[in-house]
Amino acid sequence: MDDSERRHVYAVSLANRLTIGIIVIPGGAFVASLLSSEGNTQVAVLAAVAGGLGGLSIAWYAIGSGKPMLIFYSDLVPRLVAVGSAALLLLSGADLILYPTLLIGSSVVGLLCVSFYVLRGWQPVRGIFKEGIVELRYQGQGAFTTVLAGAYGSMPTAILGAVTTVASVAAFAAGEKLYRAALFSVVSLGNAFQGWVAEPPETGARLYRMRVSLTALASLGLLGGAAIALLGTWATGIVFGTPLAASERICGAFGLAFFAVCISTTLGRHVLVPFGCLRQVMLSTSAGAVCGVPAVAVLGAWYGAEGGAFGFAFGEVIVMSVQAFSSIRLYRRLRLT
Repeated sequence: MDDSERRHVYAVSLANRLTIGIIVIPGGAFVASLLSSEGNTQVAVLAAVAGGLGGLSIAWYAIGSGKPMLIFYSDLVPRLVAVGSAALLLLSGADLILYPTLLIGSSVVGLLCVSFYVLRGWQPVRGIFKEGIVELRYQGQGAFTTVLAGAYGSMPTAILGAVTTVASVAAFAAGEKLYRAALFSVVSLGNAFQGWVAEPPETGARLYRMRVSLTALASLGLLGGAAIALLGTWATGIVFGTPLAASERICGAFGLAFFAVCISTTLGRHVLVPFGCLRQVMLSTSAGAVCGVPAVAVLGAWYGAEGGAFGFAFGEVIVMSVQAFSSIRLYRRLRLT
């Protein structure tokens, strides 16, 4: 796209995300107020608002337009300033409410600054909010996939808490924390390849770049998964203490899940989505949740934290397998055209 088209796409996206935010953010804040403990309602509400504003991030635009430094200036720098300032103030005896307040401020300032930068010279179009709402109709599959994946990703600990002991949940949580930290590398590498893979109009060039991204993410999956499996018990022992360290089997399961997520990241973002196969991505995520949630519950009840970890890994392997099947079919079809 040329600059004018890019600005219009950003404006439409900002309009529909603001429309959703007007509904979702106050709703989330209300739920947080109901769930908060006595005396912490204001902090909980502001924290919910700060989390909701993350949905207005410009990261998607920066990645798609090949300008990753926009993420640095609009997200990273304001957030680092807010967190650093909050830390100093809290150590000086300031009220905890300053932390979410500064996070909200950093999100708003970052969004305003980068929006002025991106939309400079753009002529406002009447009905941009109406166009944004219309666009929402075509984003149902992607939105459902994202919500389902987020819900499934946050469920395992809660499920285990209902079917096994507190000690098992603690061991599982230690391994999961390590796994979640490692996922930042997957997100970063996946984002780095996303715009590059989808950029060329020629099918042959795209297929070559898809193979490069698959090789890179698969290599990260093998190395990172092996590191979690072999070093996870030692690492969680240092961070959480030996009594709460994740066992070798738990770390092995999360290492397998890490590899599966690496593969499904590149197959989903770099193969299926660029060719419009959103339905296949949605089906893979649904299959992972349908298989993974009962697996976590059943295996967790039978084998504790280790069973829950393998149940979680099973769900991620299902996602990877369904996407691999769809990607192979797509690849064969494209090579024949």
